[in-house]
Amino acid sequence: MTKEKVIIDLLTDADNEAILRLSHQCPQDGVIKGYPDRSPVFRRIHQQINEKSYHMVARQGKDLIGAFGAVYTNLYYRGTEYDSAYLLDLKVHPDHRRSTVAFRVVKETIRYLQEDLNTNFAIATFLKNNEYSLIFTKSRAGIPKAMYLGDFKIFSIVPLFKKKISKKFEIGHPSEADIPELVKLYNTYYSKFKLAPRMTEDLLKYYVNEIDGMDLGQLWVARKDGVIKAVMCAWNEDHYKRWFVNRMSRMMKVLSFTLKTLGFVMKMPAPLRENKSFKHISLVLSAHDNSIDGMRDLLRSINNFYRGKEYTILQTHFHDKDPVNEALNGLIGFTVHAEAHVFTADPEVAKQIAEDEGLVHFEWPMFV
Repeated sequence: MTKEKVIIDLLTDADNEAILRLSHQCPQDGVIKGYPDRSPVFRRIHQQINEKSYHMVARQGKDLIGAFGAVYTNLYYRGTEYDSAYLLDLKVHPDHRRSTVAFRVVKETIRYLQEDLNTNFAIATFLKNNEYSLIFTKSRAGIPKAMYLGDFKIFSIVPLFKKKISKKFEIGHPSEADIPELVKLYNTYYSKFKLAPRMTEDLLKYYVNEIDGMDLGQLWVARKDGVIKAVMCAWNEDHYKRWFVNRMSRMMKVLSFTLKTLGFVMKMPAPLRENKSFKHISLVLSAHDNSIDGMRDLLRSINNFYRGKEYTILQTHFHDKDPVNEALNGLIGFTVHAEAHVFTADPEVAKQIAEDEGLVHFEWPMFV
């Protein structure tokens, strides 16, 4: 029997059940083997971020066997705004891992970005040393060569114990009147990176009013003498995504057993369970005014607040070389490293980015 031809085209709303099914068939390996469950609507958050966001898919008959997505956002390099996309959700059905499906869906995604949407930058992150994914950064099969931007430390805080907080800052939540000050803080912070987004009052208001789980009550600020020195959002992603656990490493099984046992006598995070999903908080939209101490107090305050609640981890994403990682010292958790790469059709700009020693900063749309 002749196999049906594989077709590469755009994901549609009618494909929702099929893309959810494919996502569930493509778990990620690590200390936890699992997948992001975006049911009931797979791409709701992507469309809320920017209506240009899309997924390219590989079809074989009625089945989706591959996918790759692009979420649009603004990025600035040397003071100039570039139309940019974060690449995510590279998925290939296990039965087609040794075929050309991955190359075809990646190549068509890049072509569509450049030729149909005139995108300047495409940013992708891959788990460190994941050779299967990293081959797409090597300029093969017509895919432009990607420039390495450094590693990102994805640190998942497990809020086991109450942490001491200094008395240097007043910790609380901002009000609508604080938005102009927050926007100024964000842009001052972002401008220190060679490649980073920019914030506007309209964009911040959109985030806190339209993105579920990201309201002003989820933003935490550290004030000193009435001035906001640091900010961080404890985003409840459960409205859009939960992590489903297929299998845990021995270390994670021991941790989960410990959480369950100690939970009978003291405040503990919700334990992980195989073949079940767990809730997590993403710590995003962070910025500070040369105040690592302020960031440390925010992280510890959030750790203390979520201790004993239904959330298992609080997840951060920082560049490996960002000094802000010092603020994580003393918190309990586990780390995964990811490599960041940028694709651009302009070889001169690509060269400049590669030779620039500055760090990069990506916001939460990269990690949805």
